Amino acid sequence: LHGCHHEYCFDSDAEAHVLEVWPVGIEEPEEHDGNGHHESDPALLYELAEFDFLHVAKEISADEFHFSQRRSIFEIAWKEGGDNLELRIHIVPAELADDL
Repeated sequence: LHGCHHEYCFDSDAEAHVLEVWPVGIEEPEEHDGNGHHESDPALLYELAEFDFLHVAKEISADEFHFSQRRSIFEIAWKEGGDNLELRIHIVPAELADDL
């Protein structure tokens, strides 16, 4: 994975290995025209890399494919080698998630 922030953990409540992925936020300062006003805070830009869910569905038998609008997250769960695996793809960068 590149162009994103990711963390691996074992969720003991769900007894699942979890990979969480967030898009990376990039601060881009705005040009200040020097008109005597204070500069505005820099804008935070982010982009989520294209992810082909159909390809995943062809490769694995998903037990769960869910999008939570409230949490802005895709959750995909499946079993592999006797283990429960889960991929959580966040739509909003971690830097902004606390503000929502």
